[in-house]
Amino acid sequence: KVRGWDKQRVRKRVTEMLEWVQLAKLSERRARELSGGQQQRVALARAMAIQPEVLLLDEPFSALDAKLRLQMRTEIRQLQREAGITSVFVTHDQDEAMAIADRIGVINQGRLEQLGSAEDLYKRPVSRFVAGFIGKCNFIEGRVTAPGRFAAAGGAELRFAGQHAEGPAALCFRPEHAVVDPGAAAAGDNGLAVSVKSVTYLGPATEYELVSGSGENLLVSASSASGAAAAPQGERLVVSWRPEDCFVVD
Repeated sequence: KVRGWDKQRVRKRVTEMLEWVQLAKLSERRARELSGGQQQRVALARAMAIQPEVLLLDEPFSALDAKLRLQMRTEIRQLQREAGITSVFVTHDQDEAMAIADRIGVINQGRLEQLGSAEDLYKRPVSRFVAGFIGKCNFIEGRVTAPGRFAAAGGAELRFAGQHAEGPAALCFRPEHAVVDPGAAAAGDNGLAVSVKSVTYLGPATEYELVSGSGENLLVSASSASGAAAAPQGERLVVSWRPEDCFVVD
């Protein structure tokens, strides 16, 4: 009505939008009679009905349970691609951002830290904040002493791929890129002696909370597909990872 559409055009557009979000069969129901996911789709259809140039979605899944959030982010992604409209999706959930967005902007205290694809932010973060915010990450404090060389504060000499200026920094690696083993690290890999602080079985993976000899708290995610028995709490192991699987940030 605000845009001066006549009733016939309004009815036609409403029908199109309900078909688009696959709710045409429920057109006679009241909003309160719909499920949470259906209500979210109605809200999306309402926003899209006026054919906006840009669509803003501000924490659209915050009131939904975990299972429905997973379902809705897949549906929203598919519907948005079909519509071909630029969308700005605001969320504090990193998994949602990575699943839905073509490009992600990470904002810290009002400052844009990094803008890029999910893969860029995960594999090539430009700051300590981005590395810790997008996914889980282990940080080892120390300093870069030469190209590809890192001296940990605890005394370990480690290696990394890529370039970074010499000076104080943190060497980082993702939990899934490391392995724990009673023996020594493989030739060419980085390795630290650790003890097992806790073990958490998560189904597809087992998470180890580890403590190094110099006090660093580390997290390693081991795939359950290997069938290996989990190491008990208190056991002494070696955590290792390849130089190409870590990076350095200030």
